[in-house]
Amino acid sequence: MNSESQDYYDSLGPWATEKAVMAAFGVTSRRLENWRAENRILGVEFGQSYFYVVHQFENGRIVDGLQAVLTALSTTFTAPESRAGWLSEKAYPDSPETRWDVLRSGQSSRVLEWAQEDARPTA
Repeated sequence: MNSESQDYYDSLGPWATEKAVMAAFGVTSRRLENWRAENRILGVEFGQSYFYVVHQFENGRIVDGLQAVLTALSTTFTAPESRAGWLSEKAYPDSPETRWDVLRSGQSSRVLEWAQEDARPTA
């Protein structure tokens, strides 16, 4: 990975290792694989390992509304990296707040609306 790509991926984090997520939730690698397939959790593969954006976790659980947002995005944003990038973008033009921040603040319906709009195919 070149330094420009590394900087981009670093900007999407911080990241947790698969091992850390497995320990935190008391689940197996296979369970995490199922959760990724079901859009319950966002994992990005780097090399032979999966890493997880820390912003999707709060108080020992997955942030409410994440699955619906990931499912909506997955129709157009097929790569997990693109979904991580979308969620890490600014939510509002004049605010440093990201879409992750809005989701974590309990406004999942707002983030879901944005996801559905941005994932809508263009004519």
